[in-house]
Amino acid sequence: MALLATWLLPNAVRFVPFACAVQAFEEIMEVMEPGKNVALMIMDKRSGLFLTPVYLRFLAWYQATRHGIVDFNFADFRPQIVRNWSESGPRIGEELTWTPWQFQWDRDGGEK
Repeated sequence: MALLATWLLPNAVRFVPFACAVQAFEEIMEVMEPGKNVALMIMDKRSGLFLTPVYLRFLAWYQATRHGIVDFNFADFRPQIVRNWSESGPRIGEELTWTPWQFQWDRDGGEK
């Protein structure tokens, strides 16, 4: 039990400041119109609290809660159980997920 508590406590404690950072994102989501197409272009994907890029797919919450479409989207890939069957095809490619500063309005479908 002591080993479990030693592992669990630091993990639980780091979610308090993470929740504060998430609050700012939730405020932005409140003013976003539902049902729109939005581009996933997160410039700073990392948090000092985690080793993984926890903000990388954060905008998927818009898709889940506001019923819009987020690009880049894993639903564009063939092996997914649920697929995005939009006739326009993928809008923003996966490469822009990692290098959003290379976005170009005309090339990457900014008008959509």
